[in-house]
Amino acid sequence: AQFYASDSTASSATQGGKLILQSDDGAAMGDDHRLGVIEFKGAEDASNNRTIGARIEGMCDAAWSASENGGRLDFYTTDGNATESKVLTLDSDKLATFTGAVSMVGVVNAGNDGIIITDTTTSSATQGGRLRLIADDDQVIADNHRLGVIEFQSREVGNGQVGYSATGNIQ
Repeated sequence: AQFYASDSTASSATQGGKLILQSDDGAAMGDDHRLGVIEFKGAEDASNNRTIGARIEGMCDAAWSASENGGRLDFYTTDGNATESKVLTLDSDKLATFTGAVSMVGVVNAGNDGIIITDTTTSSATQGGRLRLIADDDQVIADNHRLGVIEFQSREVGNGQVGYSATGNIQ
């Protein structure tokens, strides 16, 4: 089955197909109230039992009023026997909060503030922001092999920008 939301008006920055998920019981939305949800389900057996594999929730991240309409997106995935876990939150402060370890593959581009690591757990001798470099090729590490490196590099190209190749090397 397919669903189409088609807009036949002239294309522009304000036109296009639109799907609206709306919550309105006649009262203002409260903090942590759900605006809408998209669930991705599939059959887990031949008896029409369906399980959520992933979902995206639109949530209020403040009590709503005429001057406050903060919202966030919560992303969930399922593992094991229908065990759902929140894995990512994108909030109205433009922050992405990941639950658990974050693996990044390839070149990572960060904004003007760079990459910021924040640990929101209660501070202790074992908690705090961490940058962990892991060498994992399923082989025993040999003498003089590098586990990881943090490099500080800079080279300005003609327009004041730092240039990098497709492999992440400075040009």
